[in-house]
Amino acid sequence: MKNFFKIFFIIIGTLIGAGFASGKEIYLFFVQYGMYGFFSLLISNCIIGIIIYKTFIIVKNNKINNYSEFLNTLFGNNFFKKTFINLINIFLLFSFYIMVSGFNSFFYQELNIPKIIPCIIICILCFYIFKKNISRLLNINFILIPVLIFVIFLFAILDFPKINIINIFSSLINNNLIYCFIKSILYASYNCIILIPILISLNNYLKNKKQIFNLAFYCFLFLCILSIIIFIFVSLNKYANIVEIPIIYSINKFSNIQKLIYGIVIAIAIFTSAISSGFAFIDNLKIKNKYLIFTICIIPIFLINISFSFLVNLIFPLFGYIGLIQIVFILLKNFKKTDITN
Repeated sequence: MKNFFKIFFIIIGTLIGAGFASGKEIYLFFVQYGMYGFFSLLISNCIIGIIIYKTFIIVKNNKINNYSEFLNTLFGNNFFKKTFINLINIFLLFSFYIMVSGFNSFFYQELNIPKIIPCIIICILCFYIFKKNISRLLNINFILIPVLIFVIFLFAILDFPKINIINIFSSLINNNLIYCFIKSILYASYNCIILIPILISLNNYLKNKKQIFNLAFYCFLFLCILSIIIFIFVSLNKYANIVEIPIIYSINKFSNIQKLIYGIVIAIAIFTSAISSGFAFIDNLKIKNKYLIFTICIIPIFLINISFSFLVNLIFPLFGYIGLIQIVFILLKNFKKTDITN
């Protein structure tokens, strides 16, 4: 049971990173599209839940040990597969740098700390963790992610009674349904690029179909609840399109203490997402040399002036289209007869 919760928290920690916890992703992909955006958010979480389930089943059925073998099962060992995995690895590396950029931007925006200081701190921490194995990542998320979830739920309980939620939803302007649906798929797609290599690494911690189904269902359920809470908070911010961390502005309306606490939550979310992305990249390439790992970790120091919002706007939708290929193949993959117990 303890392993089940560890896996649950590492999956949630991978998905609710800097963009999610800051409200930036939720705004860009859903809030700005009104009521249709809200329903698209639920569709996106449903897709992620299905991908979690099918990925574990595919890995179990085919006794897959790493991401390369997983793609062999989907595409075959050909030029297309090799090109795709190179693109995925590029995204994982970019995602790691985006998370580090978000970490730097947060401390600069909220505390006016020069970006170089938090950048060096997170790079050192990541280097220490990347030298270890997946169990270190499990232990970190098992501690940090419950705190993050608790704070989000707590603020919802404290603040939602003060919010006229009916007015919020009635004021949301409906947009093109088809375009919103596409955005929901892209959101699930690029999140699964980071998630799937992590799922493969966690394969040995699950023993049967019931555990796999329960894990996928609870991840879907919690993602829906958490993302709806973020959606409502971000909807309160009329400046969400121009600020780096829109949810901080919204929460500040209720309490400065809450703003401080949620700031800590965002730092945790950024950190866990950064280590998930970086670990997936290093694990995919089987990088063991500590000097090469150190080089990967210090590169963000030279990129500190690149805007977090710019990276989120540019990189995530772009790789969402690339990751869509993987999503389609996973969803169309038929289950073969398996010896996995129910």
